[in-house]
Amino acid sequence: MGQLNIISSSSSLTLIIIISLAFVIFGVVYSKKYQGLENYLVANRSVGVFSLTTSLVASALGAWILFGPASAATWGGIGAVIGYALGTAFPLFILVFLGKKFRKLYPKGSDVQLLVQPEDFEHDDKSNLKLEVVDRKFRGTNFIYTLKTLSNLLIPVFIHSHHIHQHEVDEKFGIKRPIYIDHIVCF
Repeated sequence: MGQLNIISSSSSLTLIIIISLAFVIFGVVYSKKYQGLENYLVANRSVGVFSLTTSLVASALGAWILFGPASAATWGGIGAVIGYALGTAFPLFILVFLGKKFRKLYPKGSDVQLLVQPEDFEHDDKSNLKLEVVDRKFRGTNFIYTLKTLSNLLIPVFIHSHHIHQHEVDEKFGIKRPIYIDHIVCF
C-alpha cells in the first residue's frame, strides 16, 4: 500500500488563513478605485463578457458544485455524474438564447428604481447637497423630514429629536456625502 501524504491540521489552517487574508487585501485594494452606488449595483456597465459569464456561472452553481458530483458518483456512478452535469448546465444554456433577446430589448440596460430607507440619510449642515424641507413630523424620538430633490422627488429622512437645531418648512437641509446606503431595495 502506498504512502498517503497529508499536511497537518495546523499547516492547513495556516494556509487557509494566509489565502483568505490575501483575498481580503486584494479586495480592499481593488475596491478603493471603484466607489459609489453605480459601481456597486451595475459595475458602471463596464464588465466584459467573460467576467460577467463567470460571475453568473459561479452565482448559479455555487460551492455545492464541488460536492454534488462526488456525492452523485457514490450512488450512481459515471452516469449520475453526467446527468448531474447536464442538469446543472441546462439552465445556463437556456440563458445563452435568452441573452440575445435581452440584448435586443434592452441595448443599454434599464434604469433601476431604488427604495432607500429614511435612516440611511444623515444630516450635515456643511454639506453642499442641500434639499428643500417640505414637511416635518414628530414621531417619538425622531423627526421625519420630507425633502424635495431638484427633480421633485420626495425623500423622507429620520433625524433624532435631540439634534442641535430643527429645520422649518422651506429651509434648506444638508445631506451628508457620500451617502452610504445600508438597506438597498431595487425595482
